[in-house]
Amino acid sequence: DTPFAYRDLVEVTEAAGDHIDLVMLPKANAARDVQFVETLLSQIEAARGLSRMIGIEAQIESAQGVLNVREVAQASPRLETLIFGPAPMACAAWTARSPG
Repeated sequence: DTPFAYRDLVEVTEAAGDHIDLVMLPKANAARDVQFVETLLSQIEAARGLSRMIGIEAQIESAQGVLNVREVAQASPRLETLIFGPAPMACAAWTARSPG
């Protein structure tokens, strides 16, 4: 959810080439977040002629991510791991309940 995601993913993945196994996707709130990364990885692999598929680790860091965890988990065959970030979720829950 930043304007840098595209360039970061392209630059790091192209530089690493066949030496990269997977990428970590922070703040995965919905299937579209995983699918965005999947699409870019497919295009990079094709353009660079990479010999194997790069996997994705999605980090669930918000209440919205928890609510959508099923769709995130099923978003791509590249998805290898779901990581739950308890601190960001706890902060989000505390902020939502705090008065004023």
